[in-house]
Amino acid sequence: MLIDLHCHSYLSTGCNLDPRAVLERAASHGLDGVAFTETNTQDGCDELFHLGRGAKVKVFVGLELNTDRGQYLCFFSRPEQAPEPVQMWGSNRERPWSAEEALPKVRSLGAAIVAARPYDRDYAYPAQDYILSLKSLCAVEGYNPRLRSSANDLAVEAAEKMSLPCAGGSDARASLDEVGWG
Repeated sequence: MLIDLHCHSYLSTGCNLDPRAVLERAASHGLDGVAFTETNTQDGCDELFHLGRGAKVKVFVGLELNTDRGQYLCFFSRPEQAPEPVQMWGSNRERPWSAEEALPKVRSLGAAIVAARPYDRDYAYPAQDYILSLKSLCAVEGYNPRLRSSANDLAVEAAEKMSLPCAGGSDARASLDEVGWG
């Protein structure tokens, strides 16, 4: 089963991709599913699931959680019932949420957590080797086409050290051409 595990839509700040068009693009590229991981929110998951009912590909909904120690893709079994991050920790406009506080809480709510872009030096707060200390991870994003190959290689090495699987995703946010790119 081929799933783009890291995709955005207009529900993420700074992105204008239409989720219906994302699903059509994924189907045309032979993908079996798309995981919409909107930045710091699952708001809109009802809309995404509704679109998925008529789509040729399966729709998954998660969130991309931005913290002071990296970005994490969080997948709940019932995302429509999971609390929004801002409800749990307040606004993150002044400073990012604490990974030490957020990740255990998200895990205690039953989420599967994937370290996204851990060695991305273009992100203000990259996780880097911090992920090696995390027991709550289910996988590491070992391929993200937005990153240099050296950053992806470091993520793969980290996953191997932790005996975790690698995941991949397009991190599509600017163009439909990015969907399935991973």
